[in-house]
Amino acid sequence: FPRLALSVFGFYSLYFTLSALEGAEKLLLTPTTIAGVLTFFFFLLFLRVSDEFKDFDSDSILFPGRPLPSRRVLPKDLKVLGGISVAAMLLLNLIFMKAIWAFLILFGYGLLMLKYFFLRKYISKSLLLALISHNPSAIILNFYAITIFCNETGFELFTRKTLFIAVLFWLPGLAWELSRKIKAPEDENQYETYSIIFGYKLAAILPVVVMSLHYSMIIFISGKINLSNYYLAVLTLLLFYYFAMVARFLIRPNSKTSKLKPYTELFALTSFLGL
Repeated sequence: FPRLALSVFGFYSLYFTLSALEGAEKLLLTPTTIAGVLTFFFFLLFLRVSDEFKDFDSDSILFPGRPLPSRRVLPKDLKVLGGISVAAMLLLNLIFMKAIWAFLILFGYGLLMLKYFFLRKYISKSLLLALISHNPSAIILNFYAITIFCNETGFELFTRKTLFIAVLFWLPGLAWELSRKIKAPEDENQYETYSIIFGYKLAAILPVVVMSLHYSMIIFISGKINLSNYYLAVLTLLLFYYFAMVARFLIRPNSKTSKLKPYTELFALTSFLGL
């Protein structure tokens, strides 16, 4: 359910924001946009299944209680689920879409991620390389949605506006990724985190910088797309609340204060709902 909700909010927030920015009519529940939402969902599900296989060796050591290492879920079950995801994406995009090339780029990138871009020896052992190589999939996913919008409305695909929107909706995912792998110094172990790579202080500050940029971009277009002052006020308060939670961790780093991911999710969800 969370991935389905993320797919609905993520796709339509981007679609409506770009529609308002371009001055186009808002096309709501068309077969094409519904197929786009479902493609979002099945692609995220495909990535999740892929991660289970990719992380099996490390999870067996560090997280033996997870579904696959604990045998609560069998490899064959995940293969079936992954196959269903791939088949659903292909059918949706062959039947309903005029953006098949954009889907093929997206799906191809997903397959490269599954294979660690054929550089498993290097990427699988480096969280930073994994971030650099895998995180751009979110921008490609955003451009997939933008391609659908442009095909439905006739607007040009590669413009400053579409690039702006692609980056705007990529930043919350980047902040989420950075914030979910931060630990207090006393909790660190052999599992690689951003707080090991950058130190816990810089690691905590990075998602704040990313979300502040996201917030600044929203303010920049707020007048152009007539965003509510109430929405902007709530978003501002949540950003300061986010600052406060990060400051709390920096002052008192421990297991409780290091959990910054929920605050990132709260800010990102509010941002998507308002847009």
